[in-house]
Amino acid sequence: MGPNSNTKIWLAILTLLTLMISVSDAELTTIALKADAAVETVWVTVEATARATPTAPMHPSYTDPAILQKEVLEVSNEYRKKHDAKPLIWNDTLTQYAKAWAEACIWKHSHGAFGENLAYGFGNLSAAVIAWGEEGKLYEYDPPMGSTEETGHFTQLVWKASKQVGCAAYNCGYTEPGKKTGDKGELRAQGWYVVCEYSPHGNIVGDDNKYFKENVLPMDTKVASALEASKTAAATATANTAGAQGSHTGGAMRFGMGSTVGVMLVALGTVCVEMVIYF
Repeated sequence: MGPNSNTKIWLAILTLLTLMISVSDAELTTIALKADAAVETVWVTVEATARATPTAPMHPSYTDPAILQKEVLEVSNEYRKKHDAKPLIWNDTLTQYAKAWAEACIWKHSHGAFGENLAYGFGNLSAAVIAWGEEGKLYEYDPPMGSTEETGHFTQLVWKASKQVGCAAYNCGYTEPGKKTGDKGELRAQGWYVVCEYSPHGNIVGDDNKYFKENVLPMDTKVASALEASKTAAATATANTAGAQGSHTGGAMRFGMGSTVGVMLVALGTVCVEMVIYF
């Protein structure tokens, strides 16, 4: 076999190695490459590399409890201020309850004594809270819309009578779609599972949505404008400060969404409705 044949054989092997990434998962695939039909056939057996399992982002708002608390309060209270609700304060008892439910990785509401917002699949914790708050763009005040699957997270977030909050996040990992967990075979949350508990709870139905009229107030445009101006000024100051690009500048939207898709669950009385939100 001459030098030209050797060259063709090695070119064929190089081509094969280049194409290996497209071989189907977890199979032994035998590929025949003909270096030259008139000369010989080279047979190579390769083991395909399985596709990588998704990994949850290790954002500090998920991994550091102090940062988690700070961002929950900052983002939540910005939305509350816009809707004339006093700032929430942190409650460790609510946090422990949220932590226990998050660690169970069960994708449904706990049906406890508190108000509850759930989410998973967001790049950072603030993105989940922002998604809850941005539901407010769909809420109607006159007459009050009440509790709906499109706006239920928002109404709990800004519920005027709610005074305290506690949240936790837990990495549930990734499993095949529809994976069940728990004693009753419930759906399992995927990636970082965010659970927030509110006291007193909101989304109280009845009396022709009287409680929504009292507790979910229209946005104060003057306050909203002032907050936006403050965020813009802070962002400009940060951009102009050497080495400070990674520091926090204030305002909910500064965090960015950090994810192309997230999933939230909203409780409507005894009915839970899953929502998939694309950005």
